Amino acid sequence: METTDDRACEWLAPDGLAVIEAWARNGLTDADIAHNMGLSKREFVKLKKENIQMQNILKKGKVIADAKVENALYKRAIGYRYTETTTKLDPFGRTIYQTVKECETVPDVNAQAMWLKARKPEVWADKRDDNADNRIRFVFDSPPQSVEGVNVNSDISG
Repeated sequence: METTDDRACEWLAPDGLAVIEAWARNGLTDADIAHNMGLSKREFVKLKKENIQMQNILKKGKVIADAKVENALYKRAIGYRYTETTTKLDPFGRTIYQTVKECETVPDVNAQAMWLKARKPEVWADKRDDNADNRIRFVFDSPPQSVEGVNVNSDISG
């Protein structure tokens, strides 16, 4: 019967660590990685705590993944241009014609909001006033007599 130590040893070999780093780089959580390794969350945490090499590859993989997402979000927030190439082939795989088109992705307001909320939460975070009762109140010193020449006190039926 295979023990936790046996499974851990195979993952701590260079090839195993490379796979773990790839999982981290692809955005898997520690729980996902533990599951893929055949370890419980507790076993994974213990293994990570005891092995500095594993800590480093997880950190490295996650930093790369985070940087890619941050770059993609930033690019989406500010908009970007790209070239799209379409190639039409004949039945023998030879190029019949090729079209090249300049395209543009406009800045995305949702990406901008997400970026600003993350980067400057003190300025851009959604704020709630827990003391507000969220009711709209209209306060008039005296009831209006007319609105743009219409007498509001006149009989509507007449």
